[in-house]
Amino acid sequence: MSEADFYSHRIKVDEIPERGQTVEIAVPDEALQAIAQVYGLVAVSSLTASLALKRKGKEVLATGVMQAHVTQTCVVTLDAFEQDVRDAALCRTCRA
Repeated sequence: MSEADFYSHRIKVDEIPERGQTVEIAVPDEALQAIAQVYGLVAVSSLTASLALKRKGKEVLATGVMQAHVTQTCVVTLDAFEQDVRDAALCRTCRA
């Protein structure tokens, strides 16, 4: 399974208002299992994103925050441990 196969959230560019739009995304459970497998994690129990979308013609800028709760394996003890992950998101796309 490639990274591109486990989940996507599509938004039609033409439906984003010129003034912008806020989008809240929560990845469904079946995709969380695939994400954990692809990245070698014990589990991903949640993955969410809060994004502000701004459109200018054919270009879209998405900024916001992604958050996840993961279980991974310690490379020293091999014990599983939980971790909250939070990171800024920035993506600019253009459509043809």
